[in-house]
Amino acid sequence: MKINFQIHYNTQWGQRIGVVGDHPLLGNGSVSSAFLLTYHVGGVWKGSFDIGDDSQELSYQYVLLSDDLQLLEAEWGAQRVMDLSAETVYLKDSWRSKEAKENALYNSAFLNVVFQNEQYKSKPKRKGQKSALLSISIRAAEVSRGMQLCILGDTTTFGNWDYSKPLLLSNTAYPVWSVDVPLPVIETINYKYGLYDPVAKRVVALEKGENRNVQIPPHLSDKTIFCLSDEYFKLNDRSWKGAGVALPVFSLRSEAGFGVGEFSDIKLLVDWAAQVQMQLVQILPINDTTATFTWHDSCLLYTSPSPRDRG
Repeated sequence: MKINFQIHYNTQWGQRIGVVGDHPLLGNGSVSSAFLLTYHVGGVWKGSFDIGDDSQELSYQYVLLSDDLQLLEAEWGAQRVMDLSAETVYLKDSWRSKEAKENALYNSAFLNVVFQNEQYKSKPKRKGQKSALLSISIRAAEVSRGMQLCILGDTTTFGNWDYSKPLLLSNTAYPVWSVDVPLPVIETINYKYGLYDPVAKRVVALEKGENRNVQIPPHLSDKTIFCLSDEYFKLNDRSWKGAGVALPVFSLRSEAGFGVGEFSDIKLLVDWAAQVQMQLVQILPINDTTATFTWHDSCLLYTSPSPRDRG
């Protein structure tokens, strides 16, 4: 079995990209033993190796390293999982930045409540496949209710830019949206993600900016999986905003309480917030809003220095 890695990252002089995972060839989790990728033109890093065991999947993560293999930065989020159900696996991944503003949305409050959506399924395509398989996935938490994520592009599989014939994605592993299709016999695919209205049966919005594109290696056998993993659904021009209320429990008051705030009063607070159409309730300091540990986070504590400290 052969595994091929590819990721785009614009490094600085003296930096390298490596892959760390739960396999000896990926360092068994040790950064100093990471599998090192080779730089190619345009900020693309690639690498491949043969794996001889019977593993069904591998977990891995991309890391930014110095020349002496010291960790400079690891990509954000949980480790990726690699499907090893084919003889050859091509991975085209996208770096997950720790400073991406979308990171704050990947918690249960947003995923299970604010952005809760219908479940959309796609039919499996792997049984009896007679061509290489294209496995597409993108993480997208902020998808409007009643809308399904889709792809439009310049191939028949991707609808040939026809708004009524998009490739629909499944969200059974939400916030990951995915679909498996036969790999088109074409050198380059240009495409965009969009929102599909299942009621109107057409695409209602496409991503902003230039098309995405992917280069397909030639002469792939029917025992090959090409995994295309994208990040950051670029539909909205601004960050998500919602009205809400934040307060400590001791500020709650009810006729049944003792005047110092009771946890049972939180239900009354939620009922009131729903009546006035608020979308968020934050109980201080229980809900942690830290995502990037920078000023981009939505809740930071700031203490003004005293005159003596200034002087």
